[in-house]
Amino acid sequence: MKSAKVFFFICSFSYLSSYHADAQDKISFKKDNNLSITKVLESSARFYPEIQEALQNIRVKEAEIDSAEGVFDTNLNQLVYARPSGYYDGMISDTRIEKPLREMNTKIFTGYRRANGNFPIYEDMYQTNNSGEYYMGVKLSLLRDREINDKLFKISASELKRDEANVKLLSTQLKTQEDAMKAYWTWVIQGHAYFVYKHLLDLAEVRQTKLKRRVENGDLAAIYLQENTQYILKRKGQLNKARMHLQEAAFNLSLYYRDEKGNPLVPSGDMLPSMIDEPHENDFGDSSLIARLRNRPEFALIDNYYKITNQERRLAENNMLPNTDLEVKFSKDFGGGSVTRGSNELTTLLNFSIPFNRSVA
Repeated sequence: MKSAKVFFFICSFSYLSSYHADAQDKISFKKDNNLSITKVLESSARFYPEIQEALQNIRVKEAEIDSAEGVFDTNLNQLVYARPSGYYDGMISDTRIEKPLREMNTKIFTGYRRANGNFPIYEDMYQTNNSGEYYMGVKLSLLRDREINDKLFKISASELKRDEANVKLLSTQLKTQEDAMKAYWTWVIQGHAYFVYKHLLDLAEVRQTKLKRRVENGDLAAIYLQENTQYILKRKGQLNKARMHLQEAAFNLSLYYRDEKGNPLVPSGDMLPSMIDEPHENDFGDSSLIARLRNRPEFALIDNYYKITNQERRLAENNMLPNTDLEVKFSKDFGGGSVTRGSNELTTLLNFSIPFNRSVA
């Protein structure tokens, strides 16, 4: 953050040099032209670069969620099995539409399969009637991957990272608003300090004129005129220093006060408000310390880290379970061919596997 401010100061030095003393002398404290703290806070909340970066990071995380949910998109699969040479010339064409679901790692499917030519006896299950075979079915997990799996974990992790990005945005907004308020009130204080020094210099110059008249009339010793001259020089030095502090404060405030296009605006001296014109009250809502602590973004980040770790633990426990998948399929052949293939068929397939080593889990 400090390096960014230094870079900002260097790049805009030419503009700062044009912000000369005349702009500071136009201090009027007019209410119709005052720059209020509300305007600064609203401007910083909309255009401050770190907030814009945090908002863009949220959009990236939301896109990652969409990408992770892509595993549940509907798929069209085409399988062709053929023998280009040999005694048998059988060929199979299988077109399938699959739709994965979240619950129980389920996958529903439907398709059309047709076989042509001759097949060996050990591949007779590939045969279909002349008009082919229509089928539909469902496949699901009974143990491993039933409640959580790699697909669900990736989606959950992406959502938690999006939540983390939202919390970091809130943290950035709070920090930016705090810095914006400091910059604003520093500018106001430096403006009033400059006004005080200028007023003191004006008084000293008026006093110098009157002292000079008294010295010329012989009513006062010349030493008093010389002392007041030194006093004027001292006040001019203090005024120049106050002007530099006001210029620096105004330029620092431009980091947070911007126009509708997000470009920094350096406030002029005539935009300074009276320090009593606009009292700023803080509304903390529930004033209890515990309630305010619970709303802190740091605690939300800790809670988010806990959720991510808990999901990792659940995935590891899931990988310890045996893999038990059940598939139920209904099919029916149409057209001429074997009578045995013309009736409705309902088949089930149970696949069970368990690793002897658990290194992955």
